Amino acid sequence: EILSKLKQEYDIILKAVHLNHNIRGQEALRDQRVVEEFCQKLGIECLSYSVDIPALAKEMGIGEEECGRIKRYECFNDAGCDAVATAHTLSDSIETMMFNLIRGTGLKGLCGIPAKRDNIIRPLIECTRSEIESYCKDNKIDYVTDSTNLTDDYTRNFIRHNIVSKFSEVNEGFESAIGSAMETLRLENDAMERAKNSLIFECKRENGYDRQGFINTGNAIRRRTVADILSSHMNKDVE
Repeated sequence: EILSKLKQEYDIILKAVHLNHNIRGQEALRDQRVVEEFCQKLGIECLSYSVDIPALAKEMGIGEEECGRIKRYECFNDAGCDAVATAHTLSDSIETMMFNLIRGTGLKGLCGIPAKRDNIIRPLIECTRSEIESYCKDNKIDYVTDSTNLTDDYTRNFIRHNIVSKFSEVNEGFESAIGSAMETLRLENDAMERAKNSLIFECKRENGYDRQGFINTGNAIRRRTVADILSSHMNKDVE
């Protein structure tokens, strides 16, 4: 709705992408109709996709959450747009940070969801979920709730209902405070990334890397650099 108001000012053509995961039966069809009707009201082209995520997740040997995420971004890319705007919020970013923390992440994982990554932009990433719901209420914008978000069946839901809520009891401004902390961590992570890239550039040789350069740097940069080199050769993330 906000992008629709800004499209003339920024000379952009909007498309909406909706993926039916085929997890919630008639409720999922209801969601699809709501999206299509809203787009029709705003005069925005809507591309609807349908994928049996439970069956595909089983076939790929991964969880439904991960499978759904992969297919969503495939659908986004299929739309053929220069940029993809997602509705991730500050609340989502905090949940991601906590999820990564529980798994034992390093500094990168504590930075939350970035506002921009490649052609993915997240214009609502500094707004909390409650702020967006208030905006919808004030501007009489209808929205629907995914019933799976109300259960603890998924790890992210468990974090939202049982961990985030407890922090909010200690500090009502918890989300804003964590948002500020993640911004600080992002700045520090960027500084470490620059140091890592410089070390790789300085130590790269025709048949490998100069060992002495790694010895002369601090443990944090050395570990990150070695992880990056291993990741590039293994074609997977290493921490």
